[in-house]
Amino acid sequence: MLARAAAASSRAARHAARVPSLLAGARNYSVPAQHPTQVSTLPNQLRIASEASGGDTATVGVWIDTGSRYETDENNGVAHFLEHMAFKGTSKRTQLQLETEVENMGAHLNAYTSREQTVYYAKCLKKDVPHMVEMLSDILLNSSFNAVRAGGSARAPSSLPLPPSFPPPSHPSPPLLSRSRASSASAT
Repeated sequence: MLARAAAASSRAARHAARVPSLLAGARNYSVPAQHPTQVSTLPNQLRIASEASGGDTATVGVWIDTGSRYETDENNGVAHFLEHMAFKGTSKRTQLQLETEVENMGAHLNAYTSREQTVYYAKCLKKDVPHMVEMLSDILLNSSFNAVRAGGSARAPSSLPLPPSFPPPSHPSPPLLSRSRASSASAT
């Protein structure tokens, strides 16, 4: 038993002596130091988290505590539904105008819904941050929820606009459907 332990120790010593020579030609792939995140609060209690990366690009976004965790059986899926509807246009911009503005800046506008939050964000050049903040504000504060589109989105999500000949609804916007009722409604 003692001989086995000595042999194992000897093998470990030989391996340890070889390791520095194996690493001699290796590159250093260390991760750059993380820039500190500064959190400030505006007078209206909106919290702003900012971080200087030193690059020419920026990501701006709005994190809202409205994920699926906060939904009930009656409104199940509404956070994800509203996330998709937000990009359909505003009182200031049509869907096409939103898409064109983002593309002309070379930016990227997106959103996602998780269990905890719904997030709307944009990746753009630093010089375009004020414009993107204004666009995100417009999307979140002035979205135009077209009743026809809302009905179409509840049945079959699509990024394609509805044809102009589609008849307008004879009633105000329909109630939001839960996932279980939406699937049974679309089957009929």
